[in-house]
Amino acid sequence: MRKKIFIAKYLGMLSKLVAKPVFEKNIGSINDAKNIRAQSQIFEGMSSQKIELNFSIHEAERLEKIFICLGALNFSNVYLWVENSIDCGLLKIDSLASINVEYLLGSADWGIMGLLSEDMKDYLLLEINEYDDGLKVGLDAKGANWGAIDFSHIQ
Repeated sequence: MRKKIFIAKYLGMLSKLVAKPVFEKNIGSINDAKNIRAQSQIFEGMSSQKIELNFSIHEAERLEKIFICLGALNFSNVYLWVENSIDCGLLKIDSLASINVEYLLGSADWGIMGLLSEDMKDYLLLEINEYDDGLKVGLDAKGANWGAIDFSHIQ
């Protein structure tokens, strides 16, 4: 029932996030989403690497470089989690490089996003944080590969 309520908005957001049309046939089942979410609990309490970027299109090049570096550490496909993923199903993308960083840093529509490698070895949480000096995107990387990244070397 919830899927019927949210699916149109959800597919629209996913289409913007990957800069190409996403259709219902492109997302997995709700049962798969629930099973994958349960499996992803292995990242709870795991140490992580964190960074905050200004919520600005000017940070797009740096975020693209971060995604490329993370992708080079784990070549697995990636599950993309956003609001209503548990109600509608997960979109699996080829890599972090599939994400439209211009939309990501130009719109607060997506709120919180989780990116989970298909091999269940790595997880990246992105969330918008508000401070006195403006919005920032927090990145929190966990896992066998992504948890070891040193964000300070990526400029």
